[in-house]
Amino acid sequence: MIHEEKGECGHMVIDFAGSGMSRSKMNALGKDLEGKGYKFTEKKSPWLGQITYTGRDSEKPTVLFTLPIVKDRLAITEEAIEKAYSFAS
Repeated sequence: MIHEEKGECGHMVIDFAGSGMSRSKMNALGKDLEGKGYKFTEKKSPWLGQITYTGRDSEKPTVLFTLPIVKDRLAITEEAIEKAYSFAS
C-alpha cells in the first residue's frame, strides 16, 4: 500500500500478516533497504498484536513493515518504545 500524500517523500506500508511471506524474506528486504541508506526502528505493540519496523531515509519514502505477534490486551497500559533496529544483525 503506498500513500503518496504522507510524509515529504511518501509512505509505503508492507503488511506481512497472512501474506505467505516468511520472516526471512522480510529480513532480506530490510537488509537490502539498509544497504540503500534506510535506517530502521522497531516498535512492539502487543495490545495491537503487531510489531512495526519503520525505515527512513531523508530523500526516499518512509517504509513500514508490519508483522503480527500474539495479542496481549492487558499490555495496553504499557508504553511502546521505538528503538533502533538493524536487519543486518
